Amino acid sequence: MLVCSPFTGNSLPKKFDILRNTLVKYFLSLYLGNRPAVRKGENMFIVSLTYKTPLEEVDKHVDAHVAYLKEGYSKGYFIAAGRKSPRTGGIILSKVKNRDELEAILAKDPFHLAGIAQYEITEFIPSMVAKGFENLKEQ
Repeated sequence: MLVCSPFTGNSLPKKFDILRNTLVKYFLSLYLGNRPAVRKGENMFIVSLTYKTPLEEVDKHVDAHVAYLKEGYSKGYFIAAGRKSPRTGGIILSKVKNRDELEAILAKDPFHLAGIAQYEITEFIPSMVAKGFENLKEQ
């Protein structure tokens, strides 16, 4: 567990909850069902990053952050990721064993290491899904 964890904090205003839900629906619509199903013992998470610094500082770390995300995809940690619009941060959909594992993974993100993003983690268990996304439901 991180000391003074940036992964906790106050809830975002309702308009951000709506934005997050819209982004999740969009990312799930891109998710073609080629990945393993969520099974007991695996949890899904929405990670909402919010930049704490100007975009000029963020841009200095984007290449390292993208390399970090690619590594996370190759290890099966991430399902989808992308920028928020407007560009105030990003969203990562993740599937890992538990929140502690996710926090350890996020602690290695160059954005975290540089102190340029705050992370809000929401855990969820997909109990209902649209046709074609059955593999996302807990089994």
